[in-house]
Amino acid sequence: MNFETHTIKSEAARYIVKCKEDHCTWRLRANPIGGGFWKIKELATSHECIGVRGHSNSAANKYFVANEIVELLRSQPYMTPVNIVNEIQRVHRVEISYKVAWEASEVARTIINGSWNPRRFLRWNAFYRKQLLEANTGSIVTLERTATGQFHRLFLCYFASAKGFA
Repeated sequence: MNFETHTIKSEAARYIVKCKEDHCTWRLRANPIGGGFWKIKELATSHECIGVRGHSNSAANKYFVANEIVELLRSQPYMTPVNIVNEIQRVHRVEISYKVAWEASEVARTIINGSWNPRRFLRWNAFYRKQLLEANTGSIVTLERTATGQFHRLFLCYFASAKGFA
């Protein structure tokens, strides 16, 4: 409902939150009942404030937004941060900044594609080189690394292209 909360206690035996607005008496108190479930002991059903809205909504951080847009990015991989801002505004009626949208898209893309690992790339490249040379006999593939083993540069020339150029 677009109200920000402030966590008072977050312990194994209890969880207490209240409205972030100082003069509002809304509050929730819960205790664990086992199996990962919690029982709500106290809940004020209505707020006495109009809510705290805008760019400062702490609940709409990059991780929340990333989880909300991950499926959307799978179907629309070229979605821009501006589109993400508009989508979150439309669906949740919460304003987020461009920066939060951009960071959320980076987190969501990492969820979708995994993180980039240069060592994995270099191992994959050796495999790719072998497969390429087997399929394209006479091609030239040269991968150079720095003294620390990092990628420096790659030269790739397909035999058919070299023959056609000659």
